[in-house]
Amino acid sequence: MIEKEIFSNFYSKNYIDNLNKKIKKLGSKSTLNINTFINVRIILSLISFVVCFSIESLVIVSPFVAILVYFLFEYFVLTSVIQKRKILLEEDSVMFFETLLLSISDGKSLKNSIKLTTDIFDNELSFEFKGFLDNINNGRSFNESFDELKNYVPSESIDSLILSLKESYELGIKLESSLLKEINYLRDKRMYLFKEKINVISIRFTIITMIILVPTIILLLLGPVLLGLL
Repeated sequence: MIEKEIFSNFYSKNYIDNLNKKIKKLGSKSTLNINTFINVRIILSLISFVVCFSIESLVIVSPFVAILVYFLFEYFVLTSVIQKRKILLEEDSVMFFETLLLSISDGKSLKNSIKLTTDIFDNELSFEFKGFLDNINNGRSFNESFDELKNYVPSESIDSLILSLKESYELGIKLESSLLKEINYLRDKRMYLFKEKINVISIRFTIITMIILVPTIILLLLGPVLLGLL
């Protein structure tokens, strides 16, 4: 029942299409479909409304709580998960595409290079490329398989790399230089994010230290005075 089109018909086709695209960014492993997502979100919003409405002190805020649940559901189920997956894929991508580039530079075909690389790595990105190879083996064209692959990748940087692979296959051009440029960009981005994390940790440590240290210093300085007053 939860997977049937109970509430989906209330939304515009454009909204459904955009939501479908967003759900696909969870990856090909995800079993979530659009009907389940919409039905659960609406049901949870209605339940939160009814619960709040049944409590006298919360009657006034019940519509706002329902709206809040409606939007927070999408954030926690889709937006935040996709963002974490994007970071994970970009962390995996540098070594993955470096290995792919080495294989291509060694004279192997694009398909064989991808197969070799997916055999070496066991991660989210490798899994999506294995799906790409499965599509080709099942009779789909390279272009269709590349487009399908992009649907499951939430990173614009990795999308650019996939586009370079696609254009290389379509036009028969060498992609070593463009691929290397994209890989370097991903590496720099990864380093920047790492430094940013270090800075955040450093700031948090400083704040915690000040919270502990300042009262301690004040207590040490004023302690004798307070004891004298007593």
